[in-house]
Amino acid sequence: MTAGGPPPDRPRTGKPRLDAQLVAAGRVASRSRAADLIKRGLVTLDGRRLKASDRIDSRDFSRLVIDDYPWVSRAALKLVEGLRQCPSFSVPDQVCIDVGASTGGFSQVLLDAGARRVIALDVSHGQLHPRLSGDRRVLNLKGLNARDLEPALLAREGVTRLVSDVSFISVTKALDPALRALPAKAQALILIKPQFEVGRDGLQKDGIARDPAAALDFVTAWLQDQHADWRILWTGHSPIVGGDGNREFLMHLERT
Repeated sequence: MTAGGPPPDRPRTGKPRLDAQLVAAGRVASRSRAADLIKRGLVTLDGRRLKASDRIDSRDFSRLVIDDYPWVSRAALKLVEGLRQCPSFSVPDQVCIDVGASTGGFSQVLLDAGARRVIALDVSHGQLHPRLSGDRRVLNLKGLNARDLEPALLAREGVTRLVSDVSFISVTKALDPALRALPAKAQALILIKPQFEVGRDGLQKDGIARDPAAALDFVTAWLQDQHADWRILWTGHSPIVGGDGNREFLMHLERT
């Protein structure tokens, strides 16, 4: 837990939102991070959980407490639950690849679980949290599309575990090269986001999938057709809803 002094002076027009106050005070790195902490009820004043709409007076700020969870992103909680549900997805001393690493929540969970090395792959640049990009156990493959992943890289690094949290692309496209390249007995724990699997006709006007389970059927059919040597060991709900409100799924696979 952390506690600290008052935030900087506020505009004359009134106090800013709580998430902005936390960032201005240097208590949280970004407004999105602050908003997530507030939403999860981890920001309190005298034991009372604060809301995003709350404004804190400078004389009360020293009593503000942030019970910050250790992960660099909210997404980490999804893999934490996946590992809990799938104890056979052993991580200690394994070389893992994190497809769609973004800020590195999944990569961080893998390292915390004992991974020897993690390859953090993402199509974007500069997203990986400094805590991960500065870790010698992490190979940062920034700016690389997962569809362009070279099989030789996975073989050279000795990758045996894959995790994935991709957006704006189907897992059937993002993971195809990796699943073909990984060796027998390799395992994968992937996040499935229905809105990127069911197509436009399968979405409501608000972007929520009409039938989220259809995404599982689609991915399962693809595996049976294109990757028959990968068997599904478990499927289940992600512990938290996606940022856009879609119910997401986790799937545990093993190559025979």
